[in-house]
Amino acid sequence: MILKDAFKTFTRDQDKILRPEETVNRFREKLRTLNLDILENTVRIDTGRLGIPVYFSTCGKDAVSVIGTKKQMGKGASPEQAEASAVMDKPRTGRSQRGHGTG
Repeated sequence: MILKDAFKTFTRDQDKILRPEETVNRFREKLRTLNLDILENTVRIDTGRLGIPVYFSTCGKDAVSVIGTKKQMGKGASPEQAEASAVMDKPRTGRSQRGHGTG
């Protein structure tokens, strides 16, 4: 593996390499190429009580077998950031549960 510079270009309330919409799109595209049931769906669930967007994602059976939970939540400064947070908890949590990351 060769590491290269990755300049952060999305800086609205966070520093990321990709816009959250691009993160979600890439994640969903990658899932379509795998023979695994990782993500069932994402749903926006905030009611305004917290004053920030909140998304709920439901794990597929293969994700549940690794991370041990059926649900993940994501919050963010925008709906796009909240959805990206909810879907990206799956790979991050999975790596942590298997001992391949810090979570």
